[in-house]
Amino acid sequence: MQTVYQLTLAATMITVLLIGGILSPRVATAATYYVAITGSDANPGSLSQPFRTIGKGVSVLAAGDTLYLREGIYTNQHVGYPTSQSVPSGTSWSNAVTIAGYQDETVTLTGIQLLGTEQYLIFDKLILDASSGSFGGIFLNCDVHHIRFQNGEVKNSRPGDMLVMGCGSNFEVLNSKIHNAAVYGFYWFGRDSLFDGNEVYDNAGYAYHIFWAGQNNVSNNIVRNNTIHGNGFNGGAGGSGGLLISCGSNNQAYNNVIYGNISGIEVGYRCTNCQVSNNTIHDNTYYGIYIGVDGFYTIVADNIVYQNGSAIDDYGIGTTLIDNLLAQP
Repeated sequence: MQTVYQLTLAATMITVLLIGGILSPRVATAATYYVAITGSDANPGSLSQPFRTIGKGVSVLAAGDTLYLREGIYTNQHVGYPTSQSVPSGTSWSNAVTIAGYQDETVTLTGIQLLGTEQYLIFDKLILDASSGSFGGIFLNCDVHHIRFQNGEVKNSRPGDMLVMGCGSNFEVLNSKIHNAAVYGFYWFGRDSLFDGNEVYDNAGYAYHIFWAGQNNVSNNIVRNNTIHGNGFNGGAGGSGGLLISCGSNNQAYNNVIYGNISGIEVGYRCTNCQVSNNTIHDNTYYGIYIGVDGFYTIVADNIVYQNGSAIDDYGIGTTLIDNLLAQP
């Protein structure tokens, strides 16, 4: 009887294992594809046989996949609009879709325009030359979220255009150069976003314009560790320059170096509980820090402000000034 029981148990276990092996879903393996200006869209998209167009490369992607672009200028090629090829989404940062320049090769395309509900996309080591594009270099619809642009460059918008513009949430621009916009470097009217470690320079208007008329949900945005210089000289005397945070609550600007602009940092337009701290602000033509009459309960702390037209102009309600080092001409 013991032998019969053991044989029956063994048979049951084998059956379970076999059924489990048949019915259990396979774990998807992330794929890697390549595009090169010398490739062909009839190719399989491998390193040795790359696709020719970015649109073809994007069309085969799924969550977790990576598309590498090889060296070259991809003239009039975009990610997203105005192409008809939608951009697939990732499901998390650890299972994102990545579109990147290959190794240390220089890759230039026209722009990234996401007009749907895209999410969890990473763009790495890309140069966006917006001089021949539409909507500037990067444009995000308000339903887009969790987009990261890093280690890249956005430059040369057309007259009337911004370089980086849009809304949505959880947008990140990291360690990138943003320069030579016809209007603003950034025009951001979303929330919960991070702009960290960028150099933003030589833009006609504001380097960062975090604002949306009539809205109060432009909140929880962080601008930190940026170098901001040479902005605002075609944007109107005293009304443009380094950085504007406004229109929501808990927007923060800290650890930035801001110099040689028309103006430094402005807080206003219903910005509530916004913070300006640990910035070095110098040699701006007009003010270093300006708190407007509709800036509420702003915290201005531990900034070094010197050789600006004025140091800190506070017209706000409930402003807290703490340990700022001021040195004017």
